[in-house]
Amino acid sequence: MTVSPVPRRRRRPAPSTDTASRADDAQALDAARQLALRLQGGVPDALAQFRASGLGGVAVPKAYGGGGVGSGTLAQLIRLLAAGDPALARIAHSHYAALEVLRATGSEPQKQAFFRRALDGERFAAALAETGVDEVCRIETRIHCVDGHYRIDGRKCDAGGAAQADWVALSVRSGDGNLLLAFVPRGSAGLRVEADGGVAIDEVEVGPLAVIPYRVVFDTPGRVGPLAQLLHAAIDLGIADAALADSAAVLRHDHDAQRLARFGWLGACQAAAGALLDDAALQVDALTAVPGQTIHDAAALAVTAARVLCADLASQAGAAVFELAGRRLLADAARPDRHWRDARRHDAGRPARQQARVIGDHCLNGTPPPRHGAY
Repeated sequence: MTVSPVPRRRRRPAPSTDTASRADDAQALDAARQLALRLQGGVPDALAQFRASGLGGVAVPKAYGGGGVGSGTLAQLIRLLAAGDPALARIAHSHYAALEVLRATGSEPQKQAFFRRALDGERFAAALAETGVDEVCRIETRIHCVDGHYRIDGRKCDAGGAAQADWVALSVRSGDGNLLLAFVPRGSAGLRVEADGGVAIDEVEVGPLAVIPYRVVFDTPGRVGPLAQLLHAAIDLGIADAALADSAAVLRHDHDAQRLARFGWLGACQAAAGALLDDAALQVDALTAVPGQTIHDAAALAVTAARVLCADLASQAGAAVFELAGRRLLADAARPDRHWRDARRHDAGRPARQQARVIGDHCLNGTPPPRHGAY
């Protein structure tokens, strides 16, 4: 039996010589750091802070007036936000995921229209998941063409941030089985965002400009799935960062050999997870530059490996807060159990154990990763 390793890039691409690109990436990360600090200190309206920061436009391509930042910058940005407020990081993830599908499949008029809205501060929420459907490409929400317009019926679950978004991006299936993505104004008649994050859709009407191809995301190798999962891994790592920072604040003043060893182990895992995240981002950028099946599979496997390790670290670091910091942190008004709960909440949608099986199947059998939006 031959064991196939997870593919890794042997050479890092040369640093960009585009001074403007480096400046845009640096500005985006600086804005994210400043926002993360405010989040850690407590802000009354995190979404308003996100909108005011301009971070909603950093993923818009440069050709349309945006920052056009790289995958690594987006991942680090999300990691910073997750350390301050995982809920806001998930909302930002949903926004960037919707814009990435637009970049990959939208027509020129559609890109002009919706990228401009993102640059103007409007926010998008991707509503893709459905109860009982484990693959995005098997969704049941339906769209029908009626007199040159489209009408949508169905239900979504776990649409993070949809209640506060300006636009809800709904994955839908047409009568002939084609998959589409419809950008729907949140206040549309028939669209109801529920308290549990679900979205009820009852004869919601949209124009043709708001409906873009989605099936192509699964039929051709591209970065939509790998980028989305890369940002999920960044959320997990940000949660772990916050948990370890809380533990460190206590351990600096009160520690013993056993707790130092445990904290050191988690710190080593944190460094390894960060390295995997950086490497995966490089491979996603390589896929952006030169799309192809082989490069796609390498990027998807690298991202999946990062997701598995980051998710496990978030859970371990969140639980370890109690054994490392003890009673001192239990008196914290910010509730130290939030890290463990944040990690479990984020892992619930796509458990790391499912993704670990993909890595195992590849290592043992050379099986390529599936292509259905989660890889």
